[in-house]
Amino acid sequence: MKQTNLNEIIENNVKSLQDLDVNSIEKVASEILEVRNNEGTLYIAGNGGSSSTASHFVNDLTKATRKTSNKLNIKATCLSDNTSLITAISNDISYDEIFRFQIDKNISTRDLLIVISASGNSKNLVKAVDYCKNNRIKTIGLLGFDGGILLKKVDTPILIKSAIGEYELVENIHLTICHMITKYLS
Repeated sequence: MKQTNLNEIIENNVKSLQDLDVNSIEKVASEILEVRNNEGTLYIAGNGGSSSTASHFVNDLTKATRKTSNKLNIKATCLSDNTSLITAISNDISYDEIFRFQIDKNISTRDLLIVISASGNSKNLVKAVDYCKNNRIKTIGLLGFDGGILLKKVDTPILIKSAIGEYELVENIHLTICHMITKYLS
């Protein structure tokens, strides 16, 4: 069993944090505020560990950004939280449709889709982004590795450049970005 040097892991995480594009993160926070001010909804999606990050981000945006009662609530929903619906869509239609199907006829131009993906190549996320592009709905991508297909499809990408397969590093930084945005909006 190969053991990884913990100091090397820390150094890689620190370097990734130092390389973050702060302007892109502020732009994403501004776009979330615009959605809130227009009483729109954030739709957030991811697979695997990114699904967990999406769910966590919805929790933080909904609860932690509303510390005073005079603020408008940020309406957010995680498209990977409804297991019954996801398995029904997967079984009856296709796994590639689990996110697009949920936003079809529900999402509007005052809303925003945020996709979280280490590879940037998940077909179900690409289909949801394509749907939004075809309906003039803004999209944001928290991406890793080389950005994959989604890098050129989303309106605002935040890319954590890393070797392909460094899921832990990318997922760590994505969650940190979500926490940064939440704190910025609090």
